[in-house]
Amino acid sequence: MTSLCGMNPTGPFDYIIVGAGVAGCTLASQIVSRQLGTVLLLDAGNPVRSYRLRVPAEYPTAFGTSWDWSNRTVPQTALGMRTIPLPSGRALGGSSAINAMIYIEASASDFQEWEKFAGDLWSEPHCRAAFRQVRNWIGSLAQSQPPQVLPSLPKMHSTMDEALHRLHNRNQTAESYPHGYDRPRAGFDAYQRLQQNGRRISAWNLLQRALKATAPNGFRHFCCLHAAHVHSIVFNGDRATGVRIAIHGENLEIQAHRGVILSAGAFGTPRILFGSGIGSRETLRATDAPHRLESSRVGQNLQDHLVLPLVCRLHRGTSLSYPPSREDRINYSKSRTGPRASNLAELGGFFNSSTATASIPSSTEPFDFQWHITPTHYLEYPHLGSKAPHVSFGLTHIAPKSSGSVTPFRPSDSNDHEIALQIDPAYLNEPEDLSAWLNGIKRTRELLQDHVWSDFIAEESLPGVRRSDAKTLELFVRRFASTIYHYAGTCSLGKNGSDALDERFRVRGVDGLWVCDASAMPTLVRCNPQATIMMMAWRLASWLS
Repeated sequence: MTSLCGMNPTGPFDYIIVGAGVAGCTLASQIVSRQLGTVLLLDAGNPVRSYRLRVPAEYPTAFGTSWDWSNRTVPQTALGMRTIPLPSGRALGGSSAINAMIYIEASASDFQEWEKFAGDLWSEPHCRAAFRQVRNWIGSLAQSQPPQVLPSLPKMHSTMDEALHRLHNRNQTAESYPHGYDRPRAGFDAYQRLQQNGRRISAWNLLQRALKATAPNGFRHFCCLHAAHVHSIVFNGDRATGVRIAIHGENLEIQAHRGVILSAGAFGTPRILFGSGIGSRETLRATDAPHRLESSRVGQNLQDHLVLPLVCRLHRGTSLSYPPSREDRINYSKSRTGPRASNLAELGGFFNSSTATASIPSSTEPFDFQWHITPTHYLEYPHLGSKAPHVSFGLTHIAPKSSGSVTPFRPSDSNDHEIALQIDPAYLNEPEDLSAWLNGIKRTRELLQDHVWSDFIAEESLPGVRRSDAKTLELFVRRFASTIYHYAGTCSLGKNGSDALDERFRVRGVDGLWVCDASAMPTLVRCNPQATIMMMAWRLASWLS
């Protein structure tokens, strides 16, 4: 049995947490540090031993490998019947082991929406207080003021850094740079990131630091089983009392005295609920799984952010090469600096696509678009086809109207326990989303005409200036839009009795069972969600006290 334990890995435990991602690791650390009981953390992934999961610039090379669940959508009607890869981390740390590490706290407008769905518990003051506590906790573990902000670009793109300074001097107070975004605001800035000394800080890293900070008791009350696949929840009447797992060909049943917390993500969490007989009776017919509890919203409300690359060739510089040059490898090995220390999306910003271009730097929430600016050709990195230097403006629609679903089925070649998912985000199914994309492209192009950018942008390579009419740009969106990996909403919380979860993450109709991860979001926040997921886990830990 593969374990990282200070206890007997077969239990019993007070709490079993399924999923060692952002939510699961944060929860485990808080349950142990607050002395709320013993914890078993289960994950299908393995410890991080590869440089790909430690070196910031390497994370795209992990997509489609054994560190990725390698899910895909069903063919998307509005995206030319393409099936879209959906990267998500299959390693200790979950998606925080393979993401861009961006740390942004959700905005007031997000919590105004959440308050409508879930009541006063999710008003901004409550959430902002929890964000502050999370920030202080990370700071205490990192012995600095994290999340760390490194607003430096690889040397070949120093002109881009210069442009950012010019924009700040003209449109905002200079003091706002280089502190970076702590929450969405208009204009361009450096993103805060969970990295330190040129290395990724994953949720698993934070958990290990937290356990060391509470040693020896922390390790005595914590156990992690990795390479463990959770099939279903064990019940005693209407109470969750444990889980059934498979690990290295062995089937086990492990007990939890106080309850089970599902933190397996927007896809993994509903799969386990379906496998446990929780969902709509009609949906579960396709699996032959016994129906235990009617919960029609499980698997519904799938939301995600699409990203579209506007790629520009630069007047000067060299391309960000991959594999890295010998000079870059040596530099990183010696000082943990240079291109390999970059998360490839150090800069970005937010704007309203309905706002006049001149007013974008001072526009207010709620924003509907975000930029992820990367010093690469977005479609080619890491497999570069051109040596010319490029910069890509990853235009991200953060306020989509479209939503989809995940539905279970039993593969023809599966054993009795295995349930798979059909994932349909229904991208661009709402006409408003396509109209928003056309506005977003227009506003971004207008901004790039500003002399601050035009000083070093030679030409727009993609879609190219000749693609300017609405019909051509619509085809461009349908061909090139893809996910930026922010899946959420499939087990959403709310005050309505039909919601899968109540306002405190409890699965309705079951005692001792909680869901806490991105699947619990009633609406997907309008920014990178990692900080918000940590805040959610922090709040659940406080309610378990």
